[in-house]
Amino acid sequence: MPKIYKISPDWGIQGQIIRIEGVNFGLTFKKGIVVVGREEMTIKFWNEKLVVAEQQVSGNYRRDKLRVIRSDNIPSNGVPFEVRDPNMINN
Repeated sequence: MPKIYKISPDWGIQGQIIRIEGVNFGLTFKKGIVVVGREEMTIKFWNEKLVVAEQQVSGNYRRDKLRVIRSDNIPSNGVPFEVRDPNMINN
């Protein structure tokens, strides 16, 4: 079963890169998906212990669970993640 140990950062805005560390994510050539709730991220890198994903443009700003779903549809544990409105970020 895939297991997430750490994500960095634990929030994202459009275009932000998220590092997901854990185990049993699946083989490099059998990429799965990363979701926050039901919204899918873009995969930039994938191996058994690390997934790097990009937060998509979203109008649905909220806290939800981030999960790695392997190519055989087995989901990881859910880790709290917040999709933030880029207009509300302080510079």
